[in-house]
Amino acid sequence: MPRSGWAREPWPLSLRVRSLCSITGDATTVRGPLSTGRTLAGPQANPRCRLKSPTMGEEGGGRSCGTTRELQKLKQQAMEYYRENDVPRRLEELLNSTFYLQPADVYGHLANCFSKLAKPPTICKVVGKNVLDGLGLPTLQVDIFCTVQNLPKNICSVVISTHFKVHENALPELVEAEEVERSDAVSTAVRWVNGTITEELQGLAPSNQAEVDQVLR
Repeated sequence: MPRSGWAREPWPLSLRVRSLCSITGDATTVRGPLSTGRTLAGPQANPRCRLKSPTMGEEGGGRSCGTTRELQKLKQQAMEYYRENDVPRRLEELLNSTFYLQPADVYGHLANCFSKLAKPPTICKVVGKNVLDGLGLPTLQVDIFCTVQNLPKNICSVVISTHFKVHENALPELVEAEEVERSDAVSTAVRWVNGTITEELQGLAPSNQAEVDQVLR
């Protein structure tokens, strides 16, 4: 359990995060009760940190964590990227709340919190397939793939029935003609789904049925 003094005063945790933002040796600090008020940098932050330089040897010509224009540019890009996505503030809030909650499964708690911050799924691909139905006749199957936490996942699959009927005691010529027509119709639908439909639905939220219906009109 946290000390009583910490419970009375909402001090944030002190954690040190090394990332692209600290690639030059500067440490990213999250303030808190364990903070000494001193931010280490360079070899003091990580004595083992040694960067290879394309123009220097393994030890960087004797300079640990030597800075180059490329690294400075990379550091600036990383800082802008994290700032635009509000990462520092959210990380600080999450780590502080986790410390005071002290859940038994720390990583499970963090995973649950991060999943709530993730973007909602969006359609990334619609796949049409020519499959056989329960009667052994060709029909259309459509699979919906969505981007969920940066990964494509198959959300649902549906087999679409056709309007063709199976006639009993029909003439062979009629049966053959209907099979050809049915096969052509399914093939056309597959091409349409894999082409036009996929392009029009990409990026839409599958939960927004009204917008999907508007696009498909």
